[in-house]
Amino acid sequence: MKKNTLSFILDFLLLFIILFFISFVWTRYVVKNLVASLFISISFSLIITLIRIRRENKKQAKLKSKKEQSLHIQDCADAFMFNSFEENAQFYKTMLEKKYRIEIKNSFLYLENDIHKIALFLLFDVKKINQDQVIFCLKSVKKYNLTKIILICNNYDNNVLNITKNYKIKTIILNSTQNYNEILKIYNTYPQLDNKLRIDEKISFSFLLKNAINKKKFKSYFVGGIFLFIASLFVKYNIYYIIFSSIMFILSILCLFSNKIYKTSKTEVL
Repeated sequence: MKKNTLSFILDFLLLFIILFFISFVWTRYVVKNLVASLFISISFSLIITLIRIRRENKKQAKLKSKKEQSLHIQDCADAFMFNSFEENAQFYKTMLEKKYRIEIKNSFLYLENDIHKIALFLLFDVKKINQDQVIFCLKSVKKYNLTKIILICNNYDNNVLNITKNYKIKTIILNSTQNYNEILKIYNTYPQLDNKLRIDEKISFSFLLKNAINKKKFKSYFVGGIFLFIASLFVKYNIYYIIFSSIMFILSILCLFSNKIYKTSKTEVL
């Protein structure tokens, strides 16, 4: 089971328990029959929890989709960066040759069809491309009668775009995200990625404890404890409410000191 799935289950289990005890207090106060009170409280708590789960699932699905695409963009950028110019040039040549006649030059690809003559520069590097690199690229293709110049890189600063605004030939600069969305995704072609084995960390008691006393859960425990304590004033068998409210108060206190309880361990690198 993945850690985020377990955290999801624990959060909604906590929500259900709090809702149940709160609703049971007021239902028991109005409805004298114990079985009926339990049925109403469980039904109400379950319905609210399921509605919340459905909304959260939709939210998580969107976040997951964005995260997966973000990871894929980064994987593609890394693949291009670790490949040689020849490997990247061959990749783009294979991807675009149905639409263009392509010739691989020393530092760029020359693309031509009945409408366009394009110089495509592949500038994949860790650093952002600078103005000098852009100017060098523009100068190196002056002898060609181009209709468009495209520079693809990992990233760039906005000041680099100022050079291209007034240049006589239409010049486009794409970062890794724009390259993914405007070229790779359009052609549905992606670079060969190294096989990656992503293994979920094993769920240990330590993880369960960390998740239970996460600082973000302080408010939930504290508010739940207050409600249960107040509820204990209205019911006959209040010992259970006092016990659970005490547990929640203790957990809320532990949440405040969770950073001190779990310190980052220092391990030897070599």
